[in-house]
Amino acid sequence: MKSLFDHLGEKHPLKINKKEAEMLSAVAEKAGVGIAPDVRFHQSKPDVDGKIMLFLGGHGEDFSPSNEFRKIGTILRLGSLVAGIDNHIADSEISLLENLVTQNKKLKEVEKRSLSAYMHWRLNTPASTVGLKKRLETFRKSDKVAISHILIGVALADGRIAPTEIVQLEKLYGQLGLDKAMVTSDIHNLSSDRRLRAKQERATTVETSPQAQPAEIPSFSLDLDLLKLYEEETTDVQSVLESIFADDDVFDEPEMETRPEVQMSSGVIAKLDARYQNLYEKLITKEKWPLEEVEKFCREQRLMTEGAVETINDWAFDNVDAPLIDDGNVVYIDLEVAEEITTLQSQSQ
Repeated sequence: MKSLFDHLGEKHPLKINKKEAEMLSAVAEKAGVGIAPDVRFHQSKPDVDGKIMLFLGGHGEDFSPSNEFRKIGTILRLGSLVAGIDNHIADSEISLLENLVTQNKKLKEVEKRSLSAYMHWRLNTPASTVGLKKRLETFRKSDKVAISHILIGVALADGRIAPTEIVQLEKLYGQLGLDKAMVTSDIHNLSSDRRLRAKQERATTVETSPQAQPAEIPSFSLDLDLLKLYEEETTDVQSVLESIFADDDVFDEPEMETRPEVQMSSGVIAKLDARYQNLYEKLITKEKWPLEEVEKFCREQRLMTEGAVETINDWAFDNVDAPLIDDGNVVYIDLEVAEEITTLQSQSQ
């Protein structure tokens, strides 16, 4: 991103906001290329220190993403999380995600180019679950089951899951607020379903043409399985899944509800939702807290503990590129991060 700003003769900002992201996309479109991520359509913003993907032709002036576009975008985001869990992205995982785009007859060509660029950006950008756990806290059990099935569906792209991948999947489940104890049973259930369908397909093939019986399931059937998982969900669950497509910080920028009696009127702390400011001020008074005390503070403020921690960490990361809170049985506060935030606050006043 910095090289793009340099090419445009512009000084790069510390952090790209939504307005700047839209401006960059518009400039690129005038040059006949599209950007991924495009905040208007991919619901994600590029990082000033990160990479972007360019694709010829751009989206065009009249581009309007279809429901299929959003659906595939959702699976690509979840799929990129799984593909990178072991710090190695297998060719089979890339092929699976590519086929979801290129072999989809419901997508227009411009949508395919856009989603292909978005997929490669996701795979070449450090995976982040920031905001997802907070969003999933409000989901119903059936919604979480649908998400976990898609995660496992991508992990099964090459037909097997190594023990190390299971451990990483359990960590990912935990990061997303899913029940990590369900990883093994989810793998077993989905693998069994696939074996059953494969057996039925082979039986059908034998009946119709014995000579044409395949030795194994074609790889693209895995893509169809993944889409089938999505399409078997109810409309309500599909809507929930599509909400995962968007990064949280895209929607964090509109003005927050003002509460003068609590909220700072200016500076970096004013960017933190007023509901969490008192908790933040309390926590930074010392480096270590028993979890029970933090939970008590949250109850007094009528906050969910995990959600509050996620929100404050997201806000801290947005402003100083580091989380403030490390939660566990003992909650640790990074006082150096708090000091950086205090410095930013004093500079803005």
